Amino acid sequence: MKKTFFSSIFIFVVYILFAANVSVDNLDIISLGSFDTKSDKFNMNTYLNFKTSLDGGYKFAANVAFETVTSELASNYKLNNLGLGAVYLFFNSAAVTARNLADSHIDLTFWTGSYRYLGDGNIYKGYIYFPQSVNDKYDGFYRLRGTGLSATFKLLEEKLKFSTHIYNNTNFIQPTDTVTKLNYFSADIEAGLYFEYVYFELFGGYTKDIKYPNDQSEIWSGRVKAGITFWVGNEHVEFYSTCGIPDIDAYRVADFNSGKSNLFDSLYLLAELRFNLFKANNVISFLTRPALYNETPTGYKSDFDINYKLIISSPNHPLSGGIIANFSYYTNDKDETDWNLILSPYLSILLSGVNWNINVGYDFASIGDASSTGDQITALEGLKIVLGVSTSY
Repeated sequence: MKKTFFSSIFIFVVYILFAANVSVDNLDIISLGSFDTKSDKFNMNTYLNFKTSLDGGYKFAANVAFETVTSELASNYKLNNLGLGAVYLFFNSAAVTARNLADSHIDLTFWTGSYRYLGDGNIYKGYIYFPQSVNDKYDGFYRLRGTGLSATFKLLEEKLKFSTHIYNNTNFIQPTDTVTKLNYFSADIEAGLYFEYVYFELFGGYTKDIKYPNDQSEIWSGRVKAGITFWVGNEHVEFYSTCGIPDIDAYRVADFNSGKSNLFDSLYLLAELRFNLFKANNVISFLTRPALYNETPTGYKSDFDINYKLIISSPNHPLSGGIIANFSYYTNDKDETDWNLILSPYLSILLSGVNWNINVGYDFASIGDASSTGDQITALEGLKIVLGVSTSY
């Protein structure tokens, strides 16, 4: 009986694996070189982000994804006596969906891991723009992470969608925590209208810790988030924006009333304008960095970035290039300067679905640092050399 049972399980697993589609969802290998005046050395740091998934397709409606995210790849080699980098593939997410449940126009999904982001869809995101940490890549307004149940109701040939997400929220768990934080639960909603040239979404949610006795050491009265996404465009010009506040609770309101913080400190505002001019594609982005992102204090306060990217390319030609200009302003910076201005000419080659990139940029804030410290060698820290390959399917 046991042999029959395990044989059946084995046959089922093999059948699923052969029926599933294995894909590389994302692959980024980015090496960032810069001069460190403290050690008088030129250092190269390599970032790796690899995500692969097994998708059962429409028939099985199931997906399992695994991911490797390493911000300092080379440092892993010193951890292994065999000379092999200690880099591992970790679980990212899993989801099973029942589509059009009982002909009700409702899709029901049970998921675990990092499911998705509210308010996503922008270009200005990822390690190449935000190399400070793995968590601050600004992939969207709010990350749905944990274990939960999502339902999506579709009408008017999917032009009208309404979604609800109820989940155990694990955004509160940090790698340095010594205590478990499994007692946070969230209920989020989304409502949107989607047309060919325009769409907008409203989203919000409520998070509460389940604790007794419930004192003010936690979010005793619950935390609310709310936002909106808007997109309009065609093949020549488009505008995308997401705006919201992720941390509306009693403590934030008290800080507002006492003057310790303002609305801009909590605001997540991303605006992107993309347009074609002659043979050049232009992207202008503006992003505010909220004090709390994915339930993690960022240390930012009324900080923002302005980014411009010029893309010069020719149809059906693998070679493209241009320039990236990024201005960042920090109101709570502990270093000598409270701003950065980086100009980076770049070259990109698209071959077989893989983008090969090279950037050589300079941070002009280093000139100010050199002047204030009297050490002209400090100006070398502004030089940034970026080599990388990336692909996504």
